[in-house]
Amino acid sequence: MSASRPRTTNSAVILHAAGWLEGNLPLYLRRDELRAMASKIRDDLDPLIAQEGPMALHPDEALTINNVLTGLQQHRISTYSIRYSRIHLAVEAICGKATRWPSKLADQADLVLEVFVRNYGPIEKIQPLLFGSGGRLYRICKPTDLTRTVRIISY
Repeated sequence: MSASRPRTTNSAVILHAAGWLEGNLPLYLRRDELRAMASKIRDDLDPLIAQEGPMALHPDEALTINNVLTGLQQHRISTYSIRYSRIHLAVEAICGKATRWPSKLADQADLVLEVFVRNYGPIEKIQPLLFGSGGRLYRICKPTDLTRTVRIISY
């Protein structure tokens, strides 16, 4: 009989390899920087541009976003980094159907989505992290805490 070895999940392998792969990336394409940029795009800039139009975007911010979009086209980042940062959602916000983002940035975002689809498959398949480290529900609850049945609490 052979001794059984502990199994590693794909996510553990990806987590281990992602740090090594990111060492070769520019600083603005690393996980935490992408997460901060995605949050700024989705939470701050997208509502501002929707209300006030493309002229509300400061030129330095437009240049920074352009650099990130160009870098995402040129460098391949790990799927874990995309999930963790949720940059794919920010890119989708820039090239949305009724977007008021500057046209050059919207065109760059379209190219990034094409690269993502070519390299990783459909964008809808890249689900955000929930329960793992860095996920939205990390240390809040466990997958076993959530069920589809409604529990009625009586007082």
